[in-house]
Amino acid sequence: METEQYVCTVCGYNMAGYYPGHCPFCGAGRETFITSEECSGSFHVEGTEVNEYVTRLSSIPSLGLEHAAYRVETDETIFWIDCPSSFDVDVRSMDVIMFTHHHFLGASNQYRNHFTSEVRIHKADSSFELCRGFTFDDTSRPSLLSSLNCPNIIVNC
Repeated sequence: METEQYVCTVCGYNMAGYYPGHCPFCGAGRETFITSEECSGSFHVEGTEVNEYVTRLSSIPSLGLEHAAYRVETDETIFWIDCPSSFDVDVRSMDVIMFTHHHFLGASNQYRNHFTSEVRIHKADSSFELCRGFTFDDTSRPSLLSSLNCPNIIVNC
């Protein structure tokens, strides 16, 4: 059974499994919400190359205050760092979706199910109320960035 999901058109926040009176992220009223199906029908994800290993992913047209997500390709694994708000079945598959914070999980649950991707977040972030309705794999790693096995990408921590 698929979980009901709504997207706030003001900020792009996804609400999985609940339908609140106001967006828990930006506070906009319920009248600004669309279903995830409506979102998928009105928005798509477009990639903009940053360099040969990194692509910025954004919803087109712009979905409110949505922040960018990034696709990082290594020799062995394709990672997403954060996730677009809109679910687009036409994007190239990824192996792992990693989050830098708990505030904005996008449509990660839908991508996880569609591509059987892993979704990772720091254990401390996974317990926040904003994460309800989302499933995570491997929340125990102290540093998710250590799983990036690509010598050509510099990560300053």
